[in-house]
Amino acid sequence: MQESVQKTAERFSLRHDLLEISYPALKKAAQNIGYTVIEFHHLYNEKQVETVICNLNIKEAILASRGFTYVNRDYRLIFIHEDLNEDEKVLVLSHEIGHIVCEHFSGDTIIGNDVRQEHEANEFSHYLLKETFTRKSRMFFKKHKKIVIIAVILLLIICAGLLIGWKIRKEESYFGEYYISASGKKYHKKDCVFVKDKTTAQRLAQEDYESGAYTPCKMCLPE
Repeated sequence: MQESVQKTAERFSLRHDLLEISYPALKKAAQNIGYTVIEFHHLYNEKQVETVICNLNIKEAILASRGFTYVNRDYRLIFIHEDLNEDEKVLVLSHEIGHIVCEHFSGDTIIGNDVRQEHEANEFSHYLLKETFTRKSRMFFKKHKKIVIIAVILLLIICAGLLIGWKIRKEESYFGEYYISASGKKYHKKDCVFVKDKTTAQRLAQEDYESGAYTPCKMCLPE
């Protein structure tokens, strides 16, 4: 495979929205990629299942396996032993899905008769079932979506309020729209020739005006 098995598992999880890994969720994911999950028993099966087993001539695989994937031109089936508990079914089904997603297709109708392929399927199952920070975050957001949205809105309102308050306080710290030069003792209008386009010019602070250290420019503020 071109990408790592871990990335493949993570991509599969995202695509099929597998926030909480369960047997029903994995069965649905398997159906989404075109596979039917069939539960079987070594000794007795329902008539419909037994008919499928006989028609496909897979009795030997049924007796020897807890689970396997069968693929040919007409069928895409995943067989899972019905006596397995829920956790075991999750392990087996995630392993079989690993074979499918990792594209372990060959001339055989039963996938996974190769050591390397078994290792990759096990690795896929490990990463698919592993609780990652991304999955935990997505799960938390899904369970608490309304609370998260409200919290974000409140945070934005608070931030906007703080920004507006800061701008108001900053504006109040100046005396009008007057500017002073770095060395002069006069304050000027913004477009006055003495401060216009000068990088050292700065706005007149309220405290500097009140100190009496600056007087109006006679050219731009003759009054």
